[in-house]
Amino acid sequence: MVAGSKHKETGEFKRGWPIILTAALGIGCGLSAMPFFTFGLFIGPIEAEFGWSRGEIQRVLFFFTLTSMFTLPVMGLILDRFGPRRVAIASQIIFALAFSSLALVPNNLFIFYGMWVGCAFLSIGSTAITYSYVINSWFDKRRGIALGLTLSGTGFAAALAPSYANWLIETFGWRAGYPGMAAVTLFVSVPLLVLVLRNRPTDQKQAAESDSTSTPPVPSDSPGMTLREAATSRRFWIIGIGMFGVSVGTGGVVPSLVPLLGDSGYTAEDAALYAGLIGLMVITGRVLVGVLLDYFWAPLVAVIFFVPSALACVMLTQNDISPVVIVISVMLIGLVAGAEFDIIAYFVSRYFGMKNYGAIYSWVCVVFISGTAIAPALYGAAYDMYGSYDVALIGTGLLIVITALPLLLLGKGPAEYRHSDAKA
Repeated sequence: MVAGSKHKETGEFKRGWPIILTAALGIGCGLSAMPFFTFGLFIGPIEAEFGWSRGEIQRVLFFFTLTSMFTLPVMGLILDRFGPRRVAIASQIIFALAFSSLALVPNNLFIFYGMWVGCAFLSIGSTAITYSYVINSWFDKRRGIALGLTLSGTGFAAALAPSYANWLIETFGWRAGYPGMAAVTLFVSVPLLVLVLRNRPTDQKQAAESDSTSTPPVPSDSPGMTLREAATSRRFWIIGIGMFGVSVGTGGVVPSLVPLLGDSGYTAEDAALYAGLIGLMVITGRVLVGVLLDYFWAPLVAVIFFVPSALACVMLTQNDISPVVIVISVMLIGLVAGAEFDIIAYFVSRYFGMKNYGAIYSWVCVVFISGTAIAPALYGAAYDMYGSYDVALIGTGLLIVITALPLLLLGKGPAEYRHSDAKA
């Protein structure tokens, strides 16, 4: 590597590390992390209070995720127009208020669904689409590791939030869990976003003339495809379908893990600790895949991460699951959950460019999130029908393998969208 390239990498991290830290905290305290990684802890108490079936309760994630899926394209256009700073701050505040309001849900299943839908609709800007946007604007030479470090914020949420939520539920009741978690978002994440987050770096002359919060998120002459060009390419659909299969796996297993372990005789406290292990592996997956994406061919990295998670799904179908099997399965699932959004963000920026990143990323995520939308409902329905999650686990394991392998057909990304060292 030439001296100039090394200097550029050092300069990126020197000026950008506060952005990474702030964005990581933002995504960890946002819509894509807190509800998803703590949902399983609320199933038992809600089932006991209202008498709803497990399938009925888990079905809410279908409506929640479906709403997120259809809201993403609008958010992509908003980001391309206004940049991530304003979107992140407003969305984070709204999420905290909407999530805490779930404490007021009455004994009405449709209102329960409606409140989750409202939370998703209003808070979509607190997800990876916003924070990956700002990181892609700040980093080039080591974009992969920067994305990995940023998106590891969801891993910290997955590691810490289950135990914190379990403590809130056991100490104050399940209704206190929602505002207790939302308080972290409102009083920790939001102030840091206001103080630190900027759309993209500016040089000294620009900084003297204007505040970088008002600069366009991406320069107008940045190379990149239009949304139509991207959506009509085979690469778009190979990426989308590959991510769909993996999202069914993680989207079904993670919210079902606590009740699944409860069925095997584990206490809620033990199950929460195992669920927290997912968070540690998400962090590992985020950082590890980020490093690998900067040095190796991205599709191969994706397949190496995704395919072993199919084995984890099968392992969890055993009767009387041993702690060793749980740990291995959780590690494999956690690594994949950690790699997903890094890989999507990297694929979109390297195969389609940054000019219309928000719009293209949002539509790839629509395909991806559709898997997350249907998975919890399918797992809940499978449990209601068969008395276990085994059928859903085996089915999603097969789906992961079938949809992940075609990623190897992507080839290299266009040269104008990648720096000289990029392998994607």
